[in-house]
Amino acid sequence: MPEPLADGRAAMAWFGAERAVLLAAVEHAAALGLDEHCWQLAWAASEFLHRAGHWHDLARSWETVSARSGPHTESGVLVRVERRLAFAYSLLDRFDEAHGLLDRALERCRDLGLSEGEGHVHQLRGYVWRRQGEFDAAIACNRRALELYRTAGHQGCQAIALNSIGWHRATVDGEYREALADCKAALGFAEAADDRAGQAAIQDSLGYIRHHLGQYDRAVDHYLRSVALSRDAGARSGEAAALANLAETHLALNAPDHALDAWTRALEILEDIAHPDADRIRARLAELRE
Repeated sequence: MPEPLADGRAAMAWFGAERAVLLAAVEHAAALGLDEHCWQLAWAASEFLHRAGHWHDLARSWETVSARSGPHTESGVLVRVERRLAFAYSLLDRFDEAHGLLDRALERCRDLGLSEGEGHVHQLRGYVWRRQGEFDAAIACNRRALELYRTAGHQGCQAIALNSIGWHRATVDGEYREALADCKAALGFAEAADDRAGQAAIQDSLGYIRHHLGQYDRAVDHYLRSVALSRDAGARSGEAAALANLAETHLALNAPDHALDAWTRALEILEDIAHPDADRIRARLAELRE
């Protein structure tokens, strides 16, 4: 019998408890030649592995699926495999491999006439470029993705693309008013799509924008919403990021005790998931204590 789960947090807890079993199931399906089961199991576990920070496991699971893929695999499935493996590689800073996979996925989408799928590839490539510090290339990809999502009428994906554009305008161009409009629009789409993880990311962006507009109390409100939404969605790295940003705003409000608490909570999460940002937060805590 299926096990009933109360909400997203309970689902993430279940995935955490069954993580080793799920990863073994992916390998077992591959060994038995059950290719469809193999990619579907990897797909089911992907969001948990990403949100919980198990990025090496995410890459290994999709490498297993990729090894089982070939001329016999349906083209739409190949696009998913290439996209998910590219995402995993980007998280591990394996950028050349990520771009190579995205090149192949984009070509398949165009051959199949999958405009929404093409949008996913452009949005992901924008993320990869941003991680590489290539901001002009990133924003061009995000804008192209938004065009394709609008054509497809996909609200949840429009939210993601608009948030990326707003984040770029705020962090790269310093266009805070324009960024605010983009992220407000993004939040509306994410709420309509009931995407709580997406809402969490957008609330974090809004907190950053409000902070840089000098609206610190409003920034705190956005960050607290992001923390709560991230926790509810089981997005631990997102929760830690929002807590770290919240700490910076508390400092701007001359509330070092609150900043210390937020950074301490962020560090606990980052250490638990072995996230590379832990060193940066540890250094900020040391500065504050000194």
